[in-house]
Amino acid sequence: MPVIKLVFSSPEAAEEAFYRALQKSDLDLMMAVWDEDDNISCVHPGGQRLEGRAAIRQSWELMFAHAAGLEIHLSDESRYEDQNLTVHVVHEHIRVGKESQSQPPVIATNVYRLSDNGWRMVMHHASPTRVGNKQEVLH
Repeated sequence: MPVIKLVFSSPEAAEEAFYRALQKSDLDLMMAVWDEDDNISCVHPGGQRLEGRAAIRQSWELMFAHAAGLEIHLSDESRYEDQNLTVHVVHEHIRVGKESQSQPPVIATNVYRLSDNGWRMVMHHASPTRVGNKQEVLH
């Protein structure tokens, strides 16, 4: 299997590649975004925490094998950045296949770390939201 070696010069470049890989069901590009270190984790909406490259690769491979084509629009972005670590929190609006409307938004936290090979994803945690509750406070 070919290994893509890309260098992302910014967290934004890595994030753009992550969402392009997700929309195109491109496993090689998806894994090129992730850090090569096994100290990485991923939580898909409603799923278990996955740790390490092998588990994360297997999850994306399975997801892409059943993908019906995705269109993703991001909104409500917030960012925390320092020299070596960046956290992006976004709302993912996902339209599946030929559906006319997006699914309820998913809130995703994407964490990128600066490595010797540029910026790489070290965590993706996605959680479903409730429709219409943009800023609901839990009591």
